[in-house]
Amino acid sequence: MKFSTKIIVSFTGATLLLLAIGFTSQYLNNQVRNQVVQESQEAIQELQLSGNMGFDLYKSLINTQYFLEDRYRKSINENTEEVDLNTQRAQKRVEGALGNFQDDIDRFEQVLHSNDKPSQGDAKTRQATVDAVNNLKQKFSIYSSLVKELLVLTRKDYDDGKEFFTVTIEPYFRGTLLPLVDNLRVQTQNNLDQEIDKLNAQLSNSSTFLFLATAVAFLGSIFLAYFLYSSVAYPLKDLALAAKNIGSGNLDERIEVKSRDELGKLAEEFNRMAENLSKTTVSRNFMDDIIESMADSLVVTNESGTIQRVNSSTLEMLGYEEEELKGQPLSNLFSDNNLISRYLDSSNQVENSETKYIKKDGGIIPISLSLGTIHDAEGNKQGIVSVASDITKRKEAEEQITKSLKEKEILLSEIHHRVKNNLAVISGLLQMQIWETDDHAAETALKDSQLRVQSIALVHEKLYQSENLSYIQFDYYIRDLLQAISSTYVDTHLSVNIETELEDIILNINQAIPCSLLLNELIVNAYKHAFDTGVGGNIYVKTRKNDDTIHLYVKDNGIGLPEDFDLEEANSLGMTLINTLTQQLNGEINMKNENGAIFEVNFEVEEVV
Repeated sequence: MKFSTKIIVSFTGATLLLLAIGFTSQYLNNQVRNQVVQESQEAIQELQLSGNMGFDLYKSLINTQYFLEDRYRKSINENTEEVDLNTQRAQKRVEGALGNFQDDIDRFEQVLHSNDKPSQGDAKTRQATVDAVNNLKQKFSIYSSLVKELLVLTRKDYDDGKEFFTVTIEPYFRGTLLPLVDNLRVQTQNNLDQEIDKLNAQLSNSSTFLFLATAVAFLGSIFLAYFLYSSVAYPLKDLALAAKNIGSGNLDERIEVKSRDELGKLAEEFNRMAENLSKTTVSRNFMDDIIESMADSLVVTNESGTIQRVNSSTLEMLGYEEEELKGQPLSNLFSDNNLISRYLDSSNQVENSETKYIKKDGGIIPISLSLGTIHDAEGNKQGIVSVASDITKRKEAEEQITKSLKEKEILLSEIHHRVKNNLAVISGLLQMQIWETDDHAAETALKDSQLRVQSIALVHEKLYQSENLSYIQFDYYIRDLLQAISSTYVDTHLSVNIETELEDIILNINQAIPCSLLLNELIVNAYKHAFDTGVGGNIYVKTRKNDDTIHLYVKDNGIGLPEDFDLEEANSLGMTLINTLTQQLNGEINMKNENGAIFEVNFEVEEVV
């Protein structure tokens, strides 16, 4: 038998064994993978539906509160047509949230019953989940009935509806229904953990089987290797000895050619290889060691961008074999197909440019890329060197930071919205008290308090409407505040004209609130004390920013300040607030008479982040 035939037979047998192991491994992996995909999809859907249930429950509770607020407004005869419309909308949202919850729990049951053949352990776990779902359905049915009863009851009497909500619905929601939803979510997570344990056990069994199959293949390969060795060992002994000497650094070693068969031809090729190695091996080994020791991906191409060499880090990162990449365009490795062509057309180097690798399986790896050109001694372009670092962890950290920041911005925006709503409720209560009182002094005090609350609420409203929650455009705020004050004093028979000259000013929340209260006090004092009843006059408001100093002017053409007026000695609530707020701003206030009263407040603006 020819030597080539022996080699073919031996390697064919080994290849068949490896193919058998490979196909078996692929079959077992596909079985486990398909089961993983199926179980994961069901578990994710169950977790998503349980999350939706909690969300829909909160929506029903919140919209029920909005419904009660609208019924309250109707009870105090506020814009009846608009309130009725808002009430209808709130009721529809409540009914919609209840319907969505019912749909979610129905879909949850469908997913739960989709596994037709559970094992004994799975059946117990599934039954526990089914019991939890049935219990939740019963409790939700009670909750839904209570909410619908509330909607009917509140239309008849708001106070009865409010008491029914506070005493019955909200405690039932938080003490009974919400814990059941949380328990269902925990039960679903436990089911997923159990499925993962089962799959791990299956994977362990598959690994054991593959180990045994590999051992069998290994023994078969040993047998074939022994067969090949026994057939050609002695003719190759001299060749092995010569190879050992060359491997030890004796590149002058040569083999005597004793035959013209395959081994003779091999000896001739061996001698030729030894000759070539004596010329190139020293520098090549050195470079190979450097390339293979790199943790980063390194790819070397020819002058046209075709891959000639890759290191092991590249193969491990992308999932390719070396032969699969050799001869391929370097541009195929990047998500930007035009990156290499642009580099070839340009003489500039690329350093630490962020782009993406495309793995063999289609996955994406973010990388930091550097490209350089190889030149020969004459300066001619010989190729391109590409070095890439995997920056996946850095990108994941950046995305997590961005996501966390967005969540905090949403939370802060919601806080401002809630504060604004709560202040609006306080303002509404003060207005109701104004309507109830017949005492002029009490009415004036309540109006002053209402304006102060409105000035703070307006700051939170501007922050809620702003894209940046750390500051507001204060000149816009001043215009809205002046309009609110004018609306409050519209029934006082004073004809007051307000003129403004406002520069663009940005204040953070630490200065916006005290500054708004200070401006409110100055404008209200002008309305109350500057003009004779029935006469009215003009109020002039001006802001100016000089470097880091804010100048706030409030001037009127009224009767002016008393000659013996001293702001430090004034004991009224308004003047005390003006002094306190100025100190809070770390500013100073000046006043004088000049065809009316003039107040000037100066303070240093804080840095806006």
